[in-house]
Amino acid sequence: MCCKKKFKFKESCQFYDLYSKNSLDLPLDDNELCVFHSNNIKWQKEHGFTKELKKYISIANKDDSIETISFAGCNFVSKNYSPEIEGILEICNIKFLKFIEFSEVNFIAETIFKNCSFSKGIYFSGTKSNGLSFIENSFDSIQIDNCLNTKDIIFLRSILNKEFSMLNCEIHGQFIIGECEMLDHISFRRVIYKVHTYSQEELEPIYLPVHFYDIKFKKGFKFFECKFEIGLNIENCEFNSNCEFVDTLFSIHEPVKFENIIVNDNLYFVGSEGNKLFNYISSLDLKINGKVYFENVNLIYLDEKSFTSIKLFEKQQKVNIGKGCLKYKYRTHEKLLKINNDLQNLVIEFIQTFVTFFIKHNGKNLGFEILHKDSEKVIYYYFSDQQDITQEEFEKQLEKTEIDLWSFIRNPEILYNENILRSEKEGKSKDLKQVLNTKFIEKFIYAKDALVNSMSLFFKIGARIQHKKITEDEISKIISSIHFGESESDINGKVIYQIIINNYNNQQLIGVNKNNIEINGNNNIAIQKNSMSK
Repeated sequence: MCCKKKFKFKESCQFYDLYSKNSLDLPLDDNELCVFHSNNIKWQKEHGFTKELKKYISIANKDDSIETISFAGCNFVSKNYSPEIEGILEICNIKFLKFIEFSEVNFIAETIFKNCSFSKGIYFSGTKSNGLSFIENSFDSIQIDNCLNTKDIIFLRSILNKEFSMLNCEIHGQFIIGECEMLDHISFRRVIYKVHTYSQEELEPIYLPVHFYDIKFKKGFKFFECKFEIGLNIENCEFNSNCEFVDTLFSIHEPVKFENIIVNDNLYFVGSEGNKLFNYISSLDLKINGKVYFENVNLIYLDEKSFTSIKLFEKQQKVNIGKGCLKYKYRTHEKLLKINNDLQNLVIEFIQTFVTFFIKHNGKNLGFEILHKDSEKVIYYYFSDQQDITQEEFEKQLEKTEIDLWSFIRNPEILYNENILRSEKEGKSKDLKQVLNTKFIEKFIYAKDALVNSMSLFFKIGARIQHKKITEDEISKIISSIHFGESESDINGKVIYQIIINNYNNQQLIGVNKNNIEINGNNNIAIQKNSMSK
């Protein structure tokens, strides 16, 4: 009698029980372990493991009292007799008529199931393997739980009629599903896809990606709290029903690649604040018939083609970019202004004035995005997609442009005069001076636009001051919306408050209406210059 006991479904050896029931002899080794449970690989091979395996399946299939064909605790070995190379075990052309259970099984040999039928489903728990391949099989369902240190798992040209799920597993090698019909939902929860390493120190680890190809996901899929230490390739697939990547950590060394993917329903990429999705240059080649949702995703890691298409899809309302997404290469920290709803439009107007001035003044890209806006506050940030600069350089650009804008508001002519003097001092040729001055005049015109926009804002603030609808503190908040750096600005609410009281009241506004050309051309600028230079 085999002394192997206490597995999930059997208190005694299930192989011995079935053989005894059918008056068959089951080979036992010196430790009284059967040919299925023996730890002596050489002995197993010598006593016909593969032959006994086929016999056991055949008997169990025919026994009506058996609902589950259990291989609990079995060590799967090949026919190969070499002590150095284990070889491959092929299990072909078998119809498994009962539910199949591989609990705490050790696939010592790389095992291939080919052209088999699992009509009642298959279950793996606590399994270890040196490679499992399923080629041209049909399945009712597949459940793989708590399988650690498992090498390659491959499904090719197979049909899965019901759910496929993996839970708490580690894959140390390739994971491939290709040319399969997935007719029900697919679930991966807390699965770690690790780098394939060798025992020999001189051999480099292999970074083969997780690979899905030529699949129609009829009922969708979900990756939840999974971790990819290697890349992920999904190509020539069709996503039907909801497909999700939730709280899943992608590799920081290898790309995520979606190639020729048709999205017919909803596709979700959802990370968390501390674990944003995408950590390496990745690509999304999508045809979207449904909608794609991003939340807490590092979109800055998408390649240029993918990012451009995602932005286009967003305009077409086929993509929703939600909270916590990094869409730009450089951005400021989020800025929070606690200011009432009536004054928030003034904040946004002043931010837009600064952004326009930055673009025309520096010839570089800048934008801003409102993340949240309610009756009491507005949250926003500035961003840029400039090339070949650092985050520090971007922040210095913002600080310098803030200074230049206030300098220009103080004295609009000073920038033009400085440009002329600089050209004279550097001894530039007349032609070069003309080109430089032409370009500067263009910048000067746009800078004056910023000046006019600022004046308009100041008049709006002036009207609110007269009717006691704004305070110095609220003016400070509006001004701070374009302040960068840690040092305090010399432009504050008190200064601006006094300037507006003196120069942007109702009388000045009436004067502008009466003599628009004269005031805009001379007096109003002079008023600003004199009052703000004090």
